[in-house]
Amino acid sequence: MHDPTLLSALAVTEGPGLGALNGGTGAELFLPESCAAGFTLGVVFSTTDPLGQVLTASAAVEFAVVSYSTVRSGLQGDPDGSTTQIIFLDGSCTSSPIDPIVTNVVSVGGQTAAASKVFGVITFVPLPGFVRAECNLDGLYDISDGVFLLIYLFLMGGPLGCDDACDGNDDGLLDIADPLFIFTNLFVSGPNPAAPFPACGTDPTADALDCDGSLCP
Repeated sequence: MHDPTLLSALAVTEGPGLGALNGGTGAELFLPESCAAGFTLGVVFSTTDPLGQVLTASAAVEFAVVSYSTVRSGLQGDPDGSTTQIIFLDGSCTSSPIDPIVTNVVSVGGQTAAASKVFGVITFVPLPGFVRAECNLDGLYDISDGVFLLIYLFLMGGPLGCDDACDGNDDGLLDIADPLFIFTNLFVSGPNPAAPFPACGTDPTADALDCDGSLCP
């Protein structure tokens, strides 16, 4: 299970450990079922060779891979980051009375043993968030953003609250091209600024510019 206010499970797929079974074709049955707060997973290594298809290792083996997405509303406005646990419980994926109860067990050759449950921890690290071209950080994208940047560049204005936000053309530099890009977009239907725009987000482009902290609401 996971905290559904912070995470959403997108997919559960075989890990390399299971993928190596049966000559590389993977487990005979791999049956994940997702629900709002977690997932259940039933796996049968092999029905034709139940004693030959086992996982043995002197170190941890990646059994399954779970892909998560974050729930924006649960993390928005958190400047410090947080942690959440991934826990293993016996039970049903949903509240439906007809759903089978899934237990954390391992069975080989008719012998069943309880699975060793080690909880995981996910740490959320806040990244600098901003709206590109919203240079003066007043919450509006308008002519004042380009003017603010011109004053910074040529009249020793500033300081800038977020260099990345002022990089209007997303070339990794702060120069005259940025206010010109902003004015062209606003007044002569020039191209829109690159992401993150118009919504707040993180910079997908690697460059030397940065923000001191997240400006997302």
